[in-house]
Amino acid sequence: MKLEKFFRKTYQKLRRIIERKFPSEKSEELLYLLETARRLFEVGDEKSSVFFLKVVVEAIPGFKITIKRRRTGKGDRGDLR
Repeated sequence: MKLEKFFRKTYQKLRRIIERKFPSEKSEELLYLLETARRLFEVGDEKSSVFFLKVVVEAIPGFKITIKRRRTGKGDRGDLR
């Protein structure tokens, strides 16, 4: 549930930033990557969708995102935060 809320908020922020700040040619490419991330997330492939989000974020100067994994004592079953 936390990941879904994080993804939705980040997706909306990135979409607004891209539509405002980039020329049409570059914004089309970034919006395509963002839509791909959204589709992957809807299908249930969280890791790939977060990877695509990171790619889009790296293309935007001054925007940074941190994704932490929660560690438990029960092996590596952490989820993305």
